[in-house]
Amino acid sequence: MHLSKTLNIVETVSLAASDISPTSGVFLNMPVAIVMVGTGSFLVSLMAGIIAVCVALTMAEVGSAFPKSGGIYSVIHRVMGKKIGFLALVAYLVEGVFIPAVTSMGSATYLAAVIPALKVNLLAPALMLIAMLISIANISSTGKFTTFLLALELLVVLTITIACLLNLKQPVSVLFSTQVIHGNSFSNVSWPTIFSTIAVMLFSFNGLILL
Repeated sequence: MHLSKTLNIVETVSLAASDISPTSGVFLNMPVAIVMVGTGSFLVSLMAGIIAVCVALTMAEVGSAFPKSGGIYSVIHRVMGKKIGFLALVAYLVEGVFIPAVTSMGSATYLAAVIPALKVNLLAPALMLIAMLISIANISSTGKFTTFLLALELLVVLTITIACLLNLKQPVSVLFSTQVIHGNSFSNVSWPTIFSTIAVMLFSFNGLILL
């Protein structure tokens, strides 16, 4: 069976970059990092970004060496054997269950804050259903819709970034401090906590890794 190429480069990049959408990283992952490490969230994001770039470059090399369908599972299967490949498959299946659920819950929570009449426990499954229907539609239509949503999300992130830069209240040095609020006082964050939070922020860079 011959598969026709119906996606252009922009749509392909949009689908990959939207694996974890930019707004999910800002509105879902970053608040968790701020709660865990406070001002250390900048360093955590920086370290997670560096790791993500290294992983992305590695996947690009491996993908070029093994240009086969199946994603990371097929690559690990060929490089490290069936057992490790199976573990990668299980990990991706688990990720495929939890990431959409977490994203839907987060999106529903924000929408319910804007429109109080909405119920999070009903809206979240509805969002997952809508996402599923879009995903099983024609791939070309899905690519175009994803490109539109990604552009909208980037506009939101850009707007927030500009607003923050225009309303700076703290010195730049605060970005390199590692303090978190406990009650009415600040306390230093331990490095083990910082390193563990990197795992949270790495999800924000899933789209970059898949590019």
